[in-house]
Amino acid sequence: DDDDDDDDDDEYSEWTLRKCSAAALDIIASVYRDNLLPIILPLLKQVLGSDNWVVQESGMLALGAISEGCLNGMMQHLPEIVPFLFSCLESPRSLVRSITCWTLSRYAEWVARQPNFIQPTTYKLLERVLDNNKRVQEAACSAFATWEEEAKDHLVGHLPIILQSLAQAFDKYQVDENCDGICARVALTHPLCFLDSFPPFLSLS
Repeated sequence: DDDDDDDDDDEYSEWTLRKCSAAALDIIASVYRDNLLPIILPLLKQVLGSDNWVVQESGMLALGAISEGCLNGMMQHLPEIVPFLFSCLESPRSLVRSITCWTLSRYAEWVARQPNFIQPTTYKLLERVLDNNKRVQEAACSAFATWEEEAKDHLVGHLPIILQSLAQAFDKYQVDENCDGICARVALTHPLCFLDSFPPFLSLS
C-alpha cells in the first residue's frame, strides 16, 4: 500500500517552489532548446535512477518540463525513455505514478507516431485511470485525454477496451469530469464505435 506518501499531497497540489522550479526549467528549455541537453541529461539520468522516490519524482517532473523545448534532441533518447516511463507507472508510490502520467502525456505527440508504443501506452494509462489513488486517477484521466487527441485513429482498434475501462471508471469514481470529457471526445471522433460499445454506460445512468 502506498498511502503513506499521500500525507505530502498538499505540497504537490499547491503552487510551490517545486512547481515554480519546473516552470522555470520549462522556460529555460524553450530558450536554450537542445543546447541544454548536454547539461541536464546526465543530471536526469542520475536522479531518475535514484532509489529515493522523492528524488526520482523530481527527475520525472524535470523530464516533463523540458519536453517541449528540447523535443528535437530528446527524440533519439525516447525509445529508451518511454519504456522506463511505463515501468514508473507501476511504482508503489502514488506521487511517482501521477507525475509519470503527466510526463508521458508531454511526449504524447512523439509517442503517437511510434506504432509499437500505441498499445502499451493506451493500456498502461487505462490501468492508471482505474488506479485506487484519486490523485493518480485524475492525472491518468488528464494524460489519457491528451493521448486520445494525439493518437486519434490509431486508437480505433482499442476502443472496446477504452470504453470498457471508462465505464468502470465512471462506476468507480461516481463520475469524474475528466473521464466525462474523454468519453465525449471519443463519441465525437468515433461515433459509430462509441454507439456499438455504449451499452456498458447505460447501466450507470
